[in-house]
Amino acid sequence: MLSKQTTSQLQDFSSMVVERNRKHNLTGYKDPELFFKQQVLDCVKAYETIKDKVGLRVVDCGSGAGLPGIVWAIINPSLFVLSADSNLKKINFQKFVINKHGIENVLPTHTRIEDIRLSKKHTLVFKAFGEIRKTLKITNALDNVERLVFLKKDDAKAKQELHAATPLIYDYNINRYKAPTGPMLALEIYGSKDCNN
Repeated sequence: MLSKQTTSQLQDFSSMVVERNRKHNLTGYKDPELFFKQQVLDCVKAYETIKDKVGLRVVDCGSGAGLPGIVWAIINPSLFVLSADSNLKKINFQKFVINKHGIENVLPTHTRIEDIRLSKKHTLVFKAFGEIRKTLKITNALDNVERLVFLKKDDAKAKQELHAATPLIYDYNINRYKAPTGPMLALEIYGSKDCNN
């Protein structure tokens, strides 16, 4: 359950995303309340579902406007989030948000996912990023990756992606949850095999 202060902060974040969308190309949403109810609360539900499994160090890969990374950092100030995106305008927007709200546990980083260097174990999180198999190939050579978590709609497309990627995966776990937009899943992947084939 979110506190009033946390809810207010997340609603303000939603307003900032919609308000600055023209400058930074952050979302297709025009209504901050709808963005909050559908996108932000989806991130909240995802975190509630897997918070005991992701650890305290997360990389939000292809973070865009900061979903789920900034949302998760607001919910849990003990969580460290490396927010990575190759689009500098989106990283600059995230810096604006964390400066305005005094968020100290997010580090927005302008980089490609395959160029990330981690000195400690992290969980890599992907929301609306791309196909599972392609992502495994991109991240295969990264060090200190504890697990990968994909946030996806619980539909036939996600099942097809998982099936196509299964030969590259040592082990996985599916965590289902209900989001405002419908059934979702948080797919945890533990270890990937040689993805060069």
